[in-house]
Amino acid sequence: MHIKRVAAAAAAAAAAMLIAATPANARSDGDQTNCGHLDDTLCLYYNSNDQGSHIGIYGAVYNYQFTNVCGSSGCTTYRFNTSGNGYGTAVKNNAASFYNEAGWVYWTFYNSGYGGTRDTADPNGFGTYYGNLNGTYNNNASQMANAETG
Repeated sequence: MHIKRVAAAAAAAAAAMLIAATPANARSDGDQTNCGHLDDTLCLYYNSNDQGSHIGIYGAVYNYQFTNVCGSSGCTTYRFNTSGNGYGTAVKNNAASFYNEAGWVYWTFYNSGYGGTRDTADPNGFGTYYGNLNGTYNNNASQMANAETG
């Protein structure tokens, strides 16, 4: 009996450690936020200089045209979701500036599927982690998260 209790206690402790190790804010590619402080998202703004309505998008997005939220009528489009100029406008080909809330590089691409010209958003607090888009200014179609710099 003693061995069974020890094994049960060890299993319970392992399960508790696994739950504790899982971040409460674990996100999946394409998840959206309102750009809370350090959400690990790339915040895209409708206007230059991080102004206007914005949206935080986590991880890789193959095409801003379709979100990961799909219902019986199909998938929806990523849209700027906070108050301000541009609210409700589609993100694809309408972002003018960015703020990287993550500890890794984000790239914004001119084409869907991670192709064409790209802008680099350095990790939060390093280099160019916010500012106006250049090569993808109002011509943004996809994004990728990358642990490498450059």
